[in-house]
Amino acid sequence: MPIFDICNMLFVVSQLFCLTGTTLPNFFNDYTLQFYLLNDDPRKPVQLSQAAPYFDLIRLSNPFTPLRIDGFFYTKSDLYRLIVHLPGSVTHTRKKRQGPLITFLNLDINPSKIVYFKKLATVQLRIAILNDKPTYIFAHSRHPASSKRFYPRAFLNLGGTSRLVIFSSSPHLVLYIPCIACQSAPEEAEITNFVNLDTIFTSRNKNAWNNVVVDYDEFTWWGKFEGKCGPNLAHYVDMYPPKLCAVMVLGEKFNFTWISLKEHDENKLKYMDRVISQISFYHIFSENFNDEVFVPFKLNFNNFRFAIVTEVPAVMNNLYGIYLPFDNVTWICILSACLATGMLGRRDIKLGKIAQGIEVTLRLISFLLGQGGSSSVAGFSSSRNARTLIVTGWFFGVFILMGNLYQGSIFSYLTVKIPPRVPETMEELLESGITIVTSSYSWFGGAKYKSLLKDEIIPALASSLRENEKWTKLLEKFSGKIEFMNPDLLLSGIPDAYSNFTTFLTRNKSKDLNTFAVMDRENGLVITTKVLKIVAKQLVLENREETFFNIVGIAFIFRNYLSGIMITGFDHLFESGIFSRWEKLQKLWETLYHVRILGNVTYNRFFLKEMGGGRNPVEFHENQSVSFGAIRYFVVICGSLGGVGWVIFLGEIRKYFIRMIRAGWKRLTKLQIKFVQ
Repeated sequence: MPIFDICNMLFVVSQLFCLTGTTLPNFFNDYTLQFYLLNDDPRKPVQLSQAAPYFDLIRLSNPFTPLRIDGFFYTKSDLYRLIVHLPGSVTHTRKKRQGPLITFLNLDINPSKIVYFKKLATVQLRIAILNDKPTYIFAHSRHPASSKRFYPRAFLNLGGTSRLVIFSSSPHLVLYIPCIACQSAPEEAEITNFVNLDTIFTSRNKNAWNNVVVDYDEFTWWGKFEGKCGPNLAHYVDMYPPKLCAVMVLGEKFNFTWISLKEHDENKLKYMDRVISQISFYHIFSENFNDEVFVPFKLNFNNFRFAIVTEVPAVMNNLYGIYLPFDNVTWICILSACLATGMLGRRDIKLGKIAQGIEVTLRLISFLLGQGGSSSVAGFSSSRNARTLIVTGWFFGVFILMGNLYQGSIFSYLTVKIPPRVPETMEELLESGITIVTSSYSWFGGAKYKSLLKDEIIPALASSLRENEKWTKLLEKFSGKIEFMNPDLLLSGIPDAYSNFTTFLTRNKSKDLNTFAVMDRENGLVITTKVLKIVAKQLVLENREETFFNIVGIAFIFRNYLSGIMITGFDHLFESGIFSRWEKLQKLWETLYHVRILGNVTYNRFFLKEMGGGRNPVEFHENQSVSFGAIRYFVVICGSLGGVGWVIFLGEIRKYFIRMIRAGWKRLTKLQIKFVQ
């Protein structure tokens, strides 16, 4: 063996004895190693001993770990990736399993041959984060304390989640965990495995050091937080939207400041070096979403629903209410029964059995009205078995069906307000002539609004279904029925909320001002319908069926080293139910805010209703007075029939009394004659 090879082996062995626990054999077994090798002259071969003096230390302690080598040629201002051909002695021919990537790069570049020394060191980080996307970046530096000037901007402004480790290899391998957002130098760490590394990195970087997170949701809020985020209505005040509560909690936990996009744009110089992340809670998901730059952490499925606003029905105080309980089929059956009854009676009369025909007719009518008895049924058959079957059928058919359905329904129609027939499904709404009002919007800056339903969702559906002519025509027809109402006008004056709708419909030349539909996202529709139920003297019927119009909202955060830490904090709020509790309190608080304008009496009544689960106080029918107008027709009919009955009864009594008087007079006359004789 040549003396040079023996010396080289002894040097490597001596270096292995100096390695810390992080370079123990097989430490990188589950990963793929990648080395960046830089050279200032592409014509010269890459020398591992110069480009990466730490290569032998890492490779010889992990000989079976998959390996990648990437060479770079650099000039004064640029960096180019090269195809590197390495000698066979540093590669291993054995096939190995690929795992998560770990990239090793060298920050110690000779500054004498390059003007942009700091820039070139930072560019390496940018290439690794944006192109190779390793799980970990191990950056070599002979002076770890000075490495702080290289990595902060690259890790804060680029879309990558790689975790950075600074290490030095002279005289032995030492690992340092940096604090990316703060100004302190990296701290030396004793690392035994990658789980331990992740824990130390998170603990060092979960403090944002009062840096800035920019809110990308336009038109949501401006200014500072001045509300409360308690668990109940008494301790939850003026936090719109509810995400501000999550912002306050996580801002205190991770020590960051939250600013709006507007404030950032107006003070770019002030926040230039302080922005560490961007976030959005209310972004409409689309095909253009860049998941390489942003990390989604919450999906919101917002379905459109509709409600019908129409006139309040009046009590049916007329004789017409008697005929309403039955549908067409029932009326046909009743008419057929009446014809059959008349034909049976007519047949008996023709046969000379007038009395029997009248008796059969009255008996059938009494059965129909539920006024017969089991003894009357016995007259239909002399057989006991047949009589039992008839009595059983009569019981279920007459008393249950006729007694409960017919008589009960008549009085219900005369005393209860029956809601009008309005569209209950999307198909019925489409076929009706009712105007549809929507106020869900997209905001494009300033005071410019666009209808989310008419200008975005329907055109998107029509575009995706353009090959289906039937659907295209339906969407065009539906779009023609929709009128977009500016959200500022919708609840601009709460006491006049209903008149705002009628004014809007009049302006848009709607045919029917008393009946119209409101279609919005579920959250907005709830508030609108509650306000209309209070201020309007109209009936508001909410439809529970979901429409086929919906949008997917997405919450996302800028992809960097901080995104995983922030998402974990948000997930805890979502999974524990705290965030959903804030959303419910916000809806209630906003509705109460609008209702308070209507006065204390209305506010107190509405507050009690909402605290009671959204139900009105229970009213028992025994305590409700029934108007005479609802039953006066029955009183007149029954009174007339009763009067006729009394006349007949008195007529029968008159004959009986006359007979009695005559009989008594005859007896008295006979007694007188007998007495005289």
